[in-house]
Amino acid sequence: MGTAASFHLSTGLLMKIKALAIASALFGFATLANAVTVTVNSTQYDVSTAFGNFTPIPGEIVEPWWTNSTELMAQPWWGNQSLAHEFAAAVGGNLGYPNTPVIGPFFAYSFTDSWIVVMEYSGSSVIYSQTLPDTFFGTFARATLVPDSGMSAVLLAFGLAAIGLFARRRKI
Repeated sequence: MGTAASFHLSTGLLMKIKALAIASALFGFATLANAVTVTVNSTQYDVSTAFGNFTPIPGEIVEPWWTNSTELMAQPWWGNQSLAHEFAAAVGGNLGYPNTPVIGPFFAYSFTDSWIVVMEYSGSSVIYSQTLPDTFFGTFARATLVPDSGMSAVLLAFGLAAIGLFARRRKI
């Protein structure tokens, strides 16, 4: 009897997990992946993803979909194809392949006449993607600067103190 009750409980739990998975697939979550820390041009960034589109479709209920052209246009690679390429290469497949089985998140870097231009990682290399309609739903990359832990200032102070001691010893 204990086994049947346990199995029934497990089946109920499994049904809840399936329901949550289906709801997640239908309604999406704004953030899809944990951040990956990358270094580009000697600066560290946490790169994460968000599912949504560049421009809301008129009459569409936007929430809970993420739609924020302002945020995409604030990314460090916006307006710079080569920098978008560097970020896509640095991230590589570390955020998975959410746009198809072989395409990583989109690094949107340009917008023209209702079309967005993206860079993407395709499993073995960074490729230039075709333009996408601005209402296209996909997974886009977004980055935030990794805050300095304060170690830079500590190392600088230590270095200056060492130079001061060395210079002082030389005078003696």
